[in-house]
Amino acid sequence: MGKTNYDFLQGMARLAKVRENLDPFAMEVFELHTALEIELSIFLREMFPRADKMLVGKGKLGFPEKVSVLNATWRGDATIIDALTPVLIKFIDLRNNVAHPDKSGIASALQGLRESYKAIDHEAGDDTPIAEIAQGICAILGDGPTPKDLKRTFDALADLGKGFGKMGVAKPSGKPK
Repeated sequence: MGKTNYDFLQGMARLAKVRENLDPFAMEVFELHTALEIELSIFLREMFPRADKMLVGKGKLGFPEKVSVLNATWRGDATIIDALTPVLIKFIDLRNNVAHPDKSGIASALQGLRESYKAIDHEAGDDTPIAEIAQGICAILGDGPTPKDLKRTFDALADLGKGFGKMGVAKPSGKPK
């Protein structure tokens, strides 16, 4: 159909080989990038009454354009969006490095993402998981605590619940009343 000497059977074999050896790291990056793009769309829908005009159908905004709109229309403290924007851009960079055949830039893109995230979460380290960074982005969008702060809160509540249980205050009955 394409009127070339392209060998479709070899192409199918190459794709099958890729399918057999899917990279869990690449899958995580792609899935989290997609999820973050959805979160940006949800956030922008909260900001604009007719957001679907820029988020759905032909001419819809891509991830980089959503970041630009977010930056330009941010209602909060400018220092927050000035710290968040590079994190989002570095996430795009990481996704692009993972998506393309030349994988040589992945390590530096990941390091760049983690470094830029430290401006948002001062407890973040050089080994901060990508998922934690993605959750931290959501926390910033929603004026929430960082994932580490939220975990500490949940852990403290769990410890408090254990203490109540030891005092005999809160024994689960197993049946709703």
